[in-house]
Amino acid sequence: MLTLHDFTPLYGLLDARQLQAIRDSRWKLVFPHTYATLNGRPGGTDGRPVAYEFANTELALYDLDSDVSETTDVKDRHPDIVNRLQQAANEIKVELGEGEHYGPGVRLPRQREPVTSPVKQ
Repeated sequence: MLTLHDFTPLYGLLDARQLQAIRDSRWKLVFPHTYATLNGRPGGTDGRPVAYEFANTELALYDLDSDVSETTDVKDRHPDIVNRLQQAANEIKVELGEGEHYGPGVRLPRQREPVTSPVKQ
C-alpha cells in the first residue's frame, strides 16, 4: 500500500506555497501554474542577469521512465495514473497546506511544534 512518503511534492519557486507538481518513481503530474522562462534566449553574462518571461502550463502527465525531458503529455492515455496522483496531491495539501493555509505537517524554521494557525509569509 502506498503512503504519502511514496510521492514527492514539488512546490513552486515563484510561489513556494503552491503545489505545482507531484511525482512518484515513474510518473510526474504537473498542475496548471505560471512559471519563469528564458524562452530559448541565452542567460546573462558577466554576472548580469537577463529578464525572465512568464508563461503558463496546463495539467500534464509525464512518464519519466521513457520521457525524462518531459516532452510528451500522456494524461489522456493514463487517466488512472492522473487520478491516483491527484488524490495523493490532495492528501499532501491537507498535510502540508497550500497558499495561506498551513497543514498540520508544517514546521517553520526554529520551531519544534507544527503551525497551528494560518501564517502569511
